[in-house]
Amino acid sequence: MSEFLIIFKGSIKVNFYDKKFKLKKNVILNPKDMILLIKGGHGFEVIKKVSMLEIKQGPFHKEIDKIRF
Repeated sequence: MSEFLIIFKGSIKVNFYDKKFKLKKNVILNPKDMILLIKGGHGFEVIKKVSMLEIKQGPFHKEIDKIRF
């Protein structure tokens, strides 16, 4: 499932993981930054209180489309 984020205020760290759930890379997003997440594992850490828009392509099936680790 693809996901698109636009940051309006604050900042977040986006962590990227490989298929074995090992952290591979991270980036910091600040106001006016955008990111398109197409595949793979990712997670977010709020660095400074954030206001953002998150757009996901659906439909979303919680049991199939998301793995928590």
